[in-house]
Amino acid sequence: MKKILIIITILFSALLIYTIDFKSNKPSSVISEKKMNHPRNVPITVFSDEEAQEKFQINERYRPLKYCQTQFKVINDSVVSDTINGLMWQRSGSMHAVTFKQAQQYIDDLNRQQFNNHNDWRLPTLDELKTLLLQKKSQQYLFINPIFSTHQRHCWSSDTRAAKTPFGAQKNAAWGVDFTFGYVFWGKFDNKFHVRALRRLCPECDVNINKKHK
Repeated sequence: MKKILIIITILFSALLIYTIDFKSNKPSSVISEKKMNHPRNVPITVFSDEEAQEKFQINERYRPLKYCQTQFKVINDSVVSDTINGLMWQRSGSMHAVTFKQAQQYIDDLNRQQFNNHNDWRLPTLDELKTLLLQKKSQQYLFINPIFSTHQRHCWSSDTRAAKTPFGAQKNAAWGVDFTFGYVFWGKFDNKFHVRALRRLCPECDVNINKKHK
């Protein structure tokens, strides 16, 4: 009788372990997927500093509330990939500071020339641009990984700022990142800053990412 009870106990334990493992297969994959960072890739417009703090997750000093993990891999002299965030970046960017309108023209030129054999380059959203911000200065005395050029210290994003008027919302500025002092800023459209273009490593993933951030 004792032997029978021991055998039943062993079989029950084995069945229980198998059931737990089987049931945990799907949830574990879901959890790991949730841990992946998918920065917002669709531009937005904000109307106030308070809204910016909420939407961009920055504090009153315009610094990120949380810094992003990155994993950079040099592809060639022109581009670098971030496999954690699924992004491909220019290692440098525009040689000269440009207005917001000129920034888009710079992007159009990259795509027309098929820069690095791709034609889907664009301005990063602020969420994407913030992934490059370091919490502490690098050995190059900038808040950006030394894998990138030090020339582009103030970069445009595609996110804009607007004022509410009797005639509707009037966009008059765009957001950017200052890698010299490590914070987010906004500047009028006719101000001049640099461009560091990016593209998705997996462009077809954008559909799911867009749904997530709606």
